[in-house]
Amino acid sequence: MTDIITLRCLFQGDNPDRRVFEIEADRTKSVVQLKKLIKEKERDMFASIDANVLLPIKVNVPLDEPNEKLDRLRCRLYNCEAELDGVAMSQFKLVGEYFPNEPEQAHIHLIIQWPHDFKKFLWVQRDGEWRRFPLTESNEASLLGLTSTSRR
Repeated sequence: MTDIITLRCLFQGDNPDRRVFEIEADRTKSVVQLKKLIKEKERDMFASIDANVLLPIKVNVPLDEPNEKLDRLRCRLYNCEAELDGVAMSQFKLVGEYFPNEPEQAHIHLIIQWPHDFKKFLWVQRDGEWRRFPLTESNEASLLGLTSTSRR
């Protein structure tokens, strides 16, 4: 068994049919390192946000068959721990403590929750897909520039 595993991730509130992304994680590394991998993978979204504020929740949601957990993800309003049997990942533990075995194919393994202090989001359409970006004081001007059109 290899120490490198493929984890399928979804940001809470995103569409599981369109926005699942993968990361290659090392079981021997900490959850802090996992958060940094997630930030790097989605660097446009997190340009001005520290990786430590991300809240990964371990879940096991099949994508290849109809099921109640997938239905909850599709409705976009859910409690990860209660409705998806999620486990909040402590940054002080190793990834392998949460994934001692090879994760199942065609499953979502992580839901990435936004920190509770991000209450405002900017929705931007890119490549025909709506994406959300958290608004903070430090990135609001640059993100708002994504949606403005210049007139000359």
